[in-house]
Amino acid sequence: MKIKMLSVFALSCFLLFGGSQALAHNIWINPENHYPKVGETLEIGLGWGHTYPASRVDQEMKPGTLAYMQVLDPDGMKVEPEMISEKRYKLKIEKEGIYLVTAGIKPGVFTMTPRGRQWSDKKGVENAISCTSFSIEAKTIMIAGENDERLGAVTGQELEIIPLSNPKNIKPGDKLNLKVLFRGKAVEGVTVNATFAGYTSQGQSKDVAPHRDPKGHKPSFPVSTVTDSEGKAAVSVTEPGYWMIVVSHRSPYPDKETCDEYMHNMAFTFEVR
Repeated sequence: MKIKMLSVFALSCFLLFGGSQALAHNIWINPENHYPKVGETLEIGLGWGHTYPASRVDQEMKPGTLAYMQVLDPDGMKVEPEMISEKRYKLKIEKEGIYLVTAGIKPGVFTMTPRGRQWSDKKGVENAISCTSFSIEAKTIMIAGENDERLGAVTGQELEIIPLSNPKNIKPGDKLNLKVLFRGKAVEGVTVNATFAGYTSQGQSKDVAPHRDPKGHKPSFPVSTVTDSEGKAAVSVTEPGYWMIVVSHRSPYPDKETCDEYMHNMAFTFEVR
């Protein structure tokens, strides 16, 4: 079946990938406090863009871009945060334990042609070169108190980062152990990049959106590693502050006449004190 794109979302995609270069944005989650107390009400913001500045805010996310924002409480039950705007929410912490927060933009598809990028699958264009079906999601955890029994709980995102060590106990110089799942299964050989809010190289904020740059340039991260045969990796934490772990995974599309590959991007945020 042909993948159809709404004209409004096509505009969002133009802002997503911008111009002629094959760039991608990331979405990430910015809790006001990663380690709240029971009874506290806190704000949860959504970050969007290419760089992860000290403010954790890069660009404005266009209205209608967000597909979902979900919170699971320490019992694994969905809780509804108060919506301030599409990118800002309030949540009262009612229980001790792990809160899992996830978000994602509306998925889409684009095809490269001799005339440039077209917002359609290969069946909707002439002289298709390559087609990508993309999904961009985010995850974070908030920990109230000392109960971390659900630290490794799965939320069901297609590409998911599972922390295996409690970020609350991580100090600069330690490592955060994690596991990467793709469609529920551990995935080997995935590059795991990590950076902290405000990181710069040669005075410039660095790109945190995994992509294929047509000029061959690659984003620069202070920490990078690769998952092993069990999908596990250890990220060296060099600084206190807010951190983002970024993974990207590509897989074959089942119907090559329609599209060539899936691209899944995931950003996991946590705080080191």
